[in-house]
Amino acid sequence: MADEAKPPAGLGTAGRQLFRQIARAVAQDDLELTAPEHRFLWSAAKLTDRIAELEAAIDGADMVVPGYNGQPVAHPLLTEIRQHHLLVSQLLARLKLDVPEDAGVLGAAGVNKARAAANKRWRGA
Repeated sequence: MADEAKPPAGLGTAGRQLFRQIARAVAQDDLELTAPEHRFLWSAAKLTDRIAELEAAIDGADMVVPGYNGQPVAHPLLTEIRQHHLLVSQLLARLKLDVPEDAGVLGAAGVNKARAAANKRWRGA
């Protein structure tokens, strides 16, 4: 089993928790993160901390606020939180952690399990 990577300094509680969960899963699967993947994970952890800050800022606030003309609009932090969640999911998707059980499906490492299964169905074993 590979060694579990330690969270880098400067992460908050939510970011450290995310980093540890991913690092533990990577170590249990006997995988190692490449330098770019490590950077993606760090960025996702930092954004997770930012989401926690944004959610704390909006906690207890009205979800609908007056717009520039007085019309009701969604609180602007809702959009920021949604965009941060999207960025986190994109960064985590770049980690390529679901390594195919049969790496010879297309001869490429890092193909996800669903794609490998679909290729097996359509192209045969």
